[in-house]
Amino acid sequence: MKVLEGYFMMFVSPSALILLAVFLLLFLQNIRETRIRQLLLGESEDSPLAFTLSQLFFSLAGGLALSGLAAYFGITFQAYGPIQVIFLFTLFSLTPYFVQAHVGIFALFVPALAFLLDPAGRVLEDLGRLYLLVALTFVVQGALLVTDPFRGYLPVLFRRGKEIHGGFRLAKTYALPAVFAYGAASGSILGVSLFYLATLQVFTLKESVMTFKPKEASSILGGFRMASGFSLLVLLLLSGIFSPLVYVVPLAGAGLPLLESRLFRLWENHRSFPFISDKTSLSVLDVRGKTPAHEAGLRTGQVIVSINGQEPRYSTLVSYLQRAAHTRTLTLGVKDPRKGEMEITFTILPEAGTGILVVPPAEYLATAEKDS
Repeated sequence: MKVLEGYFMMFVSPSALILLAVFLLLFLQNIRETRIRQLLLGESEDSPLAFTLSQLFFSLAGGLALSGLAAYFGITFQAYGPIQVIFLFTLFSLTPYFVQAHVGIFALFVPALAFLLDPAGRVLEDLGRLYLLVALTFVVQGALLVTDPFRGYLPVLFRRGKEIHGGFRLAKTYALPAVFAYGAASGSILGVSLFYLATLQVFTLKESVMTFKPKEASSILGGFRMASGFSLLVLLLLSGIFSPLVYVVPLAGAGLPLLESRLFRLWENHRSFPFISDKTSLSVLDVRGKTPAHEAGLRTGQVIVSINGQEPRYSTLVSYLQRAAHTRTLTLGVKDPRKGEMEITFTILPEAGTGILVVPPAEYLATAEKDS
């Protein structure tokens, strides 16, 4: 109950203004993302406000979960002044920019800083609690990616040699407000009292995805992040048995997020590219939700093998995808990776967009470039 009280008190403190400012910045960023998605698909499923409110919901839930886990594991910092400095550098370690540039420096710097600030070793005790908190943070971050897989991505097209590939750019951001307990001296009579430190961690994931659907990629990356958290927990447990391992913990805390990205890229490099079109088939890259095509069953990853019973010419499909003044009915023969071959029929209303993005075949672009 004390954790819940400390958590909700944060929203009537100056910390609430910081949280409001962060989500205002996210709202402005979402306006740009929504406009890009409108250019690609005609419209966007969510308004910038709806997207931001979704981020707010998952952020508050994640922050509350992190606060509860910290209380459950009894994480209480004793050296409040020094731990602020170490906590700041630890949060930096959770960002990809700091990790890629300073893994080794960070691994050496944190224990040295802890020793200089408190040679008696009290901060080193807090260091173990701190990385227990980092491990729990990794687990919560991974859970957010797994439970929120449908937002925060944009379809992209890129040229690889003579082929045109489709893919996605994942860009997910959460601001996790959380509270953590610390003990502070409150006088010779009262001794040490328990207070709560409010923090706001901005967690951002940016990744290019070429062989997975957005939901699959989000779940895989979330699983990697949770695995990093559990690995760090195991290392902390072992450091309790063999104390010198505590100096390896900062290196693991900084290096594990970097390893996640490397493993994901390695996995992608060993998979075939599904989003490629040719003369006999057209790959569906994205379908906007709540459109006739989506409601009829057209999905990302399906392959169009016929258009109204004819060959799947890209130019023919483009003529249907463009807005027109009359109603049109379109029947697509598609191959679904799981359901096999099927037919999808839907009606396109006058002046309405279809919300369908198909990867153009390389031959079509080559012809267009020649004609131009």
